[in-house]
Amino acid sequence: MRAMQSLSAVIMAFLICTLLITSSKASAQNNWVDAGMPGRTIGSLRLALDSELGLLAMGHITVTNDYGAPVIPHTNTAEWDTLTGFRGSITDATRYGDTLLVTGNLYEVLSLGDTIPFSGIAAYYDGAWHAYGTFQSTSLVRRLKVLNGELYAIGAFRYADGQECNGVAKRLGGQWVPVGQLAVEPATNTPNLTDAVLYQGDLYVCGSINLAPNSERGIARFDGLNWSAPGGGILGGVAGGRAMAEYQGELYVGGSIYLSAGNAGHMIQRWDGSTWRAVGGHLRDGNNTTDGAARCYALFEHEGRLLAAGGFQYAGGVPAQTFAIWDGERWCGTGDTISNESHSIALHNDTIYLASGRVVNGDSTNTVVKWVSGPLQGNVCSEPVGVVEAASIEPSAFALHPSAFGAWTVLGLAPGPCRLDIYDGKGALVHQTTIAIDAQGKGRLQLSDLAPGVYSCRATSPSASYWAKIVIEQR
Repeated sequence: MRAMQSLSAVIMAFLICTLLITSSKASAQNNWVDAGMPGRTIGSLRLALDSELGLLAMGHITVTNDYGAPVIPHTNTAEWDTLTGFRGSITDATRYGDTLLVTGNLYEVLSLGDTIPFSGIAAYYDGAWHAYGTFQSTSLVRRLKVLNGELYAIGAFRYADGQECNGVAKRLGGQWVPVGQLAVEPATNTPNLTDAVLYQGDLYVCGSINLAPNSERGIARFDGLNWSAPGGGILGGVAGGRAMAEYQGELYVGGSIYLSAGNAGHMIQRWDGSTWRAVGGHLRDGNNTTDGAARCYALFEHEGRLLAAGGFQYAGGVPAQTFAIWDGERWCGTGDTISNESHSIALHNDTIYLASGRVVNGDSTNTVVKWVSGPLQGNVCSEPVGVVEAASIEPSAFALHPSAFGAWTVLGLAPGPCRLDIYDGKGALVHQTTIAIDAQGKGRLQLSDLAPGVYSCRATSPSASYWAKIVIEQR
C-alpha cells in the first residue's frame, strides 16, 4: 500500500510539473512563426519584395532541384516556389523596369540545362538570363537600389565596366559609371559598402570605407559635386554603417557604431542634416550595456514606426532580442526570444517577415519567420525621451503663435529660408514646407488643414535644427 501511495505521489508530481511547463510555454510570447521557406540556409539572409514574384529570400539557400545550386525562394501566397539555380552567393535582387536583377558573388546561372556566365549581376528579360555589366572576379555587389528612378550598385568592388567606382556605381546609357570622384584611403583599398539612400536630395552610402584625404569613415555623402563624410563620419577604427532609413525627417544609420569611440549613439544614431544624435537609450548587448560589439543590420519603416533588426539584446534598456520598435520617443520589445542575430525585415501582403535566428520562442525555424499576432506592437517599452527633449538645440526664442484663419507666426529663427517639419503625437510626419524668415526673425506658416491636437515642429536651417510645440485647439 505504501509503495502504491509513493507511486501515486510520483505520478501526481510529474503531472503537475508537466502542467506547469505547458502552462508556462502557453503563456510566453509567441508572435512569430516559421514562414515555411524551403531549402537549407547557410549564413545570413536578405528579404526583399518584387512586384511579380512577391517576397524573395536571398543568401546561400540550397534545395533539392535539377540544379543542385543556390536558388531564390519566393512566395506570393502561402506557398513557396524557387527561382532557377546560381553558382555563387546571392545578396540582393530588385526589379528595374521590366527587368529582374540578381546580384552577389555570382558567375553562372543554370537555366533549363544551359550555363550562362556573367560577372556580378544577372538580368532576366525577354524570357532569358543575360549578363548585366562587368565586375572584377573578386568583386561582390551587395545591394541594388532604385533611387528616384535611377539604378545603383553598392558593394565591395573597385571597378565596374572598366571604370573606377570604389563601391558605388550608377547605371547610365546601358553601362555602369562612377558617381563623382569617390576617393578612398589608401587609394588601393576596396570599400565594402552595404546600403545607399537619398536624403535631403543627396546620395548617402555606408559601410566599410575610409574617405581621402582625411580618412573619415563609415558613411559618405554625395551632393552632386563632391563626396564628404557627414558630421565627421562614424568614429572608431572598425566603425561602419550597415543600414539606413529616413524616419520623421531624419536619417537613421545602424551598424557597427560604438558609443565608446565618441559617436552619438551605440549601434544606431540619427543625422538631421547638421548634427548626429542618439536614438533613445541606444541598442544594447546581452548585459544591457553599450560595451558589447553587437550590430544593427536592418532598418525598416512600418506604420509610422521604425523597426530595427540585428545582434542586440536590449533597446533603450528594455529586452528586445534582435528585433525592436522605435516610435520616435521610445524603444519597445515584443517579448519574443530570438536566437543569434536577425538580418533583414520586409512587408508582404500586410505581414511583417523577419530573417531571424534558427530558434524563435523555443521552436526551430528555417530562418524566415512572420508576425502572426495582429497589429505589430511591443509589450514592454522604455521611458519616452520626448521629441522636443531630444532635439540637438532648443533655443527658448523659437516659438509658433496662432494667428487668424489657420495661420501661425514663427518667431526666433535666423533670417533666410527655413524648412519646417510637423509631426503628430505618434511621431508621423504630417506636414512639410519651406518658409522665408525675415530680418526680424519672423515667418508665417499655414496649417489650416491640420486637425486639433498637439504637434511638434522642427525648424531646419543650414546651420542648426530647432524644435517647438504646436497646440491646435478645437475650432
